[in-house]
Amino acid sequence: MSKPCGLLLAASAISPDLVDHVLNEQGGPEWDETVFRALTGVDVRSLVLGEPVAGAGTAVSIASSGWWLRHLDDLAARLAAVSGQPVLAVFEFDGAQASGYSLATPGAETRRSVKAGALRAWGEGVSALVGGEALDEAALVALGEAAQVVHGDAAEGKDLPGVFVFGDAPDDAAIMLDVRGSALVAGLAWRPVRFRDPAEEPPPRIRAILISTPIRLPGPPRWAQATRAVAVEAARSAVDDDGWVCLIPREGGLPASYGAAVRVLQLAPMPDGSWLGVLHPRCGVKIDEVHLGVADVEPVSEMPADPDALADAVNVLIGELESRKLRIAWSASELRNSPDPAASIGWQIRVNAELCQRYLAAGEPVERVNTLTAALE
Repeated sequence: MSKPCGLLLAASAISPDLVDHVLNEQGGPEWDETVFRALTGVDVRSLVLGEPVAGAGTAVSIASSGWWLRHLDDLAARLAAVSGQPVLAVFEFDGAQASGYSLATPGAETRRSVKAGALRAWGEGVSALVGGEALDEAALVALGEAAQVVHGDAAEGKDLPGVFVFGDAPDDAAIMLDVRGSALVAGLAWRPVRFRDPAEEPPPRIRAILISTPIRLPGPPRWAQATRAVAVEAARSAVDDDGWVCLIPREGGLPASYGAAVRVLQLAPMPDGSWLGVLHPRCGVKIDEVHLGVADVEPVSEMPADPDALADAVNVLIGELESRKLRIAWSASELRNSPDPAASIGWQIRVNAELCQRYLAAGEPVERVNTLTAALE
């Protein structure tokens, strides 16, 4: 997965002093470190086609530890206002399979398009900026290649995330939410944070968060949005401490007997007051006691003891997967040969609430393979 990338483009010359001015005007957090590189005298069309030649245009790459709070489309609007010419902000991110552009004019009018499932949708914006024949998206280079031409061999800012995020607009808020979350999961820190050991075992006492949906099975890190005040507060407290929380589904309004130990790796504020976090579901746990928002937990086995029972469950699972149109990645051979087949797909399937509750109400540990096969019925 490549890093998300963004660029500012203009058809005429823009002074680096103006770029510095708008960055200062936009402002950043106290821990912000921001650098930029401006390439002037370049033909913008040839730059994005991968064969840059001299011309009248300008390209600007910006890297910042405060990338989460610096919106590239806002910078384009500010730069257009002070430079007196249109300025184009473009981004792409294969981790979210999304790209887009925002073309700002000195008169504050903006033409914008953000698309999912298209990595070169920003080409439309370049065509609108420079005019002439419409650019073929298939002929465009990856935006990161164009940005590398702009940045050159400069060491300054090389280790900082690129500024690429657009502010939310009603038509593409969901896409930009996925872009932000996917960037966090890819390892971009929303601010400088301390590293957490991914192999560290959960402690016996963990902050507890009650949820109304079934627990999500262990798997790789993923992003999630927290909107309830109690969940936000618990997650913020955890991330400021050791990062561990226990997600516990409700059964008839009461905490279930089993939950999931989850590591909160990141937690970042959103403009609407919600928080976006990166969660790493680590293991299933038995809940011994919950008191004042803290749970005493004990890890439970995620694999059935009988290998024949596991093989039978995998065969049933494969049969169900072959008959369903599910948006998950899997292969029969990988599942049969894997020592932990459920881990390969468990995080991709939302467990059926009613069936999960039946297992929990019966007082039985939720073995992942059995849960998955049942969830598909």
